[in-house]
Formats: sequence, structure tokens, C-alpha cells
Amino acid sequence: IEKYHLNNHMESIEAQGNLLAGLLQRHLMGELDEEDIFPLIKEFSIRSGTEITLLDSHGRVITGSGENSFIPGQRIFQDEVSRALSGITGEAIRYNSQLQERYRFLALPIKKGNDVLGVLYVISSLGAVDQTVSQVKRIFMTVASFVLILTVILGFILAKSITKPIQAVTARAAQMAGGDFEQRIEVKSTDEIGQLGNMFNYLAAKLRDTLKEIAAEKGKVEGILNYMNDGVVAINQQGEIIQLNPAAKKILGGNSIFSLFPRHELMTMLLAEGQETRELVLTGPPQRYIKAHIAPFRADQGNLLGLLVVLQDITSEQELKRNRQEFVTNVSHELKTPLTTIKSYVETLLNGAMENKETCFTFLNVVASETDRMVRLVKDLLVLSRLDYRQLRWHLEEGNLEEILRETARDIQFSFSQTNSPVLEINIPVLPAVTIDRDKVKQVLSNILSNAFKYTPGDGKITLTAFPEKREIVICVKDTGPGIPPDDTERVFERFYRVDKARSRQLGGTGLGLAIAKKLVEAHGGRIWLESRLNQGTSVFFTLPRETGEERGGVL
Repeated sequence: IEKYHLNNHMESIEAQGNLLAGLLQRHLMGELDEEDIFPLIKEFSIRSGTEITLLDSHGRVITGSGENSFIPGQRIFQDEVSRALSGITGEAIRYNSQLQERYRFLALPIKKGNDVLGVLYVISSLGAVDQTVSQVKRIFMTVASFVLILTVILGFILAKSITKPIQAVTARAAQMAGGDFEQRIEVKSTDEIGQLGNMFNYLAAKLRDTLKEIAAEKGKVEGILNYMNDGVVAINQQGEIIQLNPAAKKILGGNSIFSLFPRHELMTMLLAEGQETRELVLTGPPQRYIKAHIAPFRADQGNLLGLLVVLQDITSEQELKRNRQEFVTNVSHELKTPLTTIKSYVETLLNGAMENKETCFTFLNVVASETDRMVRLVKDLLVLSRLDYRQLRWHLEEGNLEEILRETARDIQFSFSQTNSPVLEINIPVLPAVTIDRDKVKQVLSNILSNAFKYTPGDGKITLTAFPEKREIVICVKDTGPGIPPDDTERVFERFYRVDKARSRQLGGTGLGLAIAKKLVEAHGGRIWLESRLNQGTSVFFTLPRETGEERGGVL
């Protein structure tokens, strides 16, 4: 801008100067007449707003337009004057420190042909140009400042329009990172920011659904692990336990999995990537039998993650196996004794003892007795089997318990009347009616009273009592027999268990009477137990609930 205004100014002054130089050429060619030259110079000076000085061909001042012009006859040695004297237009711009303005000095040669007749020396102030340029600059700076401020404002607004949705996405993402997947972004445009918002909402929905599925699957797995009977222990590649379900804690008790399997052994199995099954014994009390299945587990991509140890408590199976073996052994033994007796007596008869009628009759009575014993044993076994498999038929009816107890007691007392039997004392008050299977209750009492009569000496005493309580009726058979050792009191209800095995077989017992009684009482919803003191006697208690079978949930 400055250059443009300066060029315009220079061209204007130079054009006027050339015009004036052309007019002064005629005066310089003839005899100089200052009176003619001065008005012309003055007029041009006023019109152009410059200070004009006329120099001769030697650079001396002839006349000037201003009061401050050079002195006539004064020689000017400026470079631009020297250039003009040589026939070339000279110019220069200098700063006047006193007036604090710039001035332009223009020296125009006045020629005739190649001869320089004089120099027109024009001094013009550039203050107006500088002022104009300053005003333009101020205007430009003002406009530029306004535009810059406007640009900043617009940029801020634009940035806000871009960053605000991004900030919203960032804030929602932070909330999602905290577990809140219900966050959504309000989409207000269809541009890239709007597309980003839509994609964020889609991602949040997919993450929410995926996490719900994962949580559901995790809940299923945890539910299965928490309620399964088998213990599950997961161990990672560093030998650390990462999963231990309640069943595993229960099976292990206070033990650690590494007490069963040393850590280095498990790591060896992990590297071998093999499977193994072991049976272990955990010392008690109580002693337990554990079966452990060990196998590696992997991620979906097939990467090995660690070992899975599945623990099964097979104590009950081992106990069942042991009971089964004991049962077979006991049954075999119980059958072997009478069968051996029968075989020996039959062989004796076949070898000639039949000729002696008295001996034959005695032997046949023994064979019949042993046969009855085997029949009782088989019947008792059948009853127990039906009770175990709930195949025994029940005839529940409301009955007079007092009458049933007294009738059973009389029958048992009569069956032992031929022997030196103890005294039976019956103390039974009036009892409320109960819903029971009459024959099964009689069998329970018969088994208990039979044992009391067998083991109580003739000078002893057996007492049968019964009394009602709030929810049940308690029946008690107390004898003054030899009693039972404390170590045997908990086992007398086991099958084939006898305190005195030799005497029991001698008295014809099968070892199943109390086991059958226990099953029948529990099937009625009652309880059975005994209290005994060695050499002082035994008291056997059992209860029958006062509710009907329907009221007690159909136990039968």
C-alpha cells in the first residue's frame, strides 16, 4: 500500500516537474529574467504543494518558491543534483528529524538536446502519503483485528461444536468403563460427529447385551459350581488357585489342594498336558476317600490356561461297598452255621442213625429248628430289602395304641412263658388315638421286647411304659439285663451287629431285629434310641408322631 501511494505521488510530482521544466527551458535558453521565472515557479509550487528551486547548469541556485529556499548563487552538491547535471533524473528520500517527516528530493534536468541548461529541484513532503498509509494501516489493522477476533470466536464456536460431542463421548466412555452400559449420546447431526455418536450408541448397546450374556453364563457356571456335589479346583500356569467351589472346600476341609498334590507335581502334569485319575485317603477324623480327576483346560483359541482338579467324595460309596461286603459275609456266615448243622445231622442220619428212633427224632428237631432259623433270617432280610426300596405295603389306620402295646406285650410274654422268664410290668396310661400301621408297630415292639426277654435273667424285671408328649408319644422298654458297653450302643441298630455274638446265635437271633425296628419307626416319622449302663440294664425308646400321615408330609 505504501509503495502504491508513494509511486502515485512520485509520478504526479514528476509529471508536474517535467511540465514546469519544459516551460522554463525557453527562459533558460535566452537571457534569464527572474521576474518571469519566479511567478511561474511559485504558481507550480502552490498547485503541487512542493518547494521548487531552479538551478543553473553549474548547480547554483537561480531562484526558489519558498521562503526557506536556498540562497541565490548557492551551489547544491546533493547526489540527485549531480545526477541531474549529468542529464539523468535524480531523486532521493530523506527524513527530516526536526520536522519528523520524510521528504522527497527530485532533480529534473532541463535540456536542449544533449546540453543541460539547468536543473529543476523539487522538494515535496511525504507527510500526506505517510498519513494516508498510516490511516490505511490502521484501517487494515482494525479490520485484521476484527477479522482475527471474529475468526477466534468462530473457531471457538466451531471447536465447541466439535469438541462438545467428543467430550460427551469421552464422558460416556468413562462411565461405561465404570460399568454403566446404559449411557447413550443424543445425536443432533448426520455429519462425522453424528456418525461417531451413532456408532458409540451401537457399541454401548452391543457391549451391554454381550456383558449380559457373559453375566448370565457366568451366573450359570457359578450356580453349577456352587451347587454341584463334586469339588472343582482350577489352578493357573503359575500354580495359583483361581477357582475353588464350596464343595471343594467341604471335601478338603482344612487341607490345601497342595497337601494332596505338591505344586511341582501339578506343574509337571500341566507341562505334560495329560489326564490322570487318582484315589486318595484323607485322614480324619473322620477318614474320607477322595477320587481326583486332573486334566488341563484351555481358552477358546486353544491356549493352555491351567489345570482343573475335580474332587469326588466317594466315602459313602466306599462305605456302601464295605457294608455290602460285610452284608454278604454276614449273610453267608448266618446261613453257613445252620446249613452246616443241618448237613452234619443229615449225614449222621444217612450213615445209620435213622435206625434209632429217639436219635432220629432229636436230629430232625434240630434240623427243623435250624430251618426255622434260616426262614426267619430270610424273612427279616426281605423286610429290610422292601423297606430300603420302599416296597413294603402299609395299612395306615387310626388305632388304639394302648391296646396294641398291651396285646403285643402279652403275646411276647406268653411266647417266653415256657422258660425262666423275667417279670414284665406294664405301665401304660390312656393314650390318644394315632394313625399307624398296626402290624408294623407290633413288630417293632415285638423285636424290642424279644431282645429284653432273651438277655434279662429270670430274676430280672422288664418294664413297658408309654407317655404322651406335645407332638409325639414315647414308648419305653426297660430291662435289668447285662447292659451294653458304651462303644456298642451306637452300633446295635446296624444289621447283623451283635454285642455277644455267640449268645445271640444260641438264643436264635438273626442280628436284624433292631435294624428292622429302626427302619419301621423312622418310616412312621418317629425316632428310636437306647440308653444303657453296663451290668445295670438297658432302656430302649421309640416315638410315634401324633399327627396323621398326611399332616406329617406323607413319610410313609
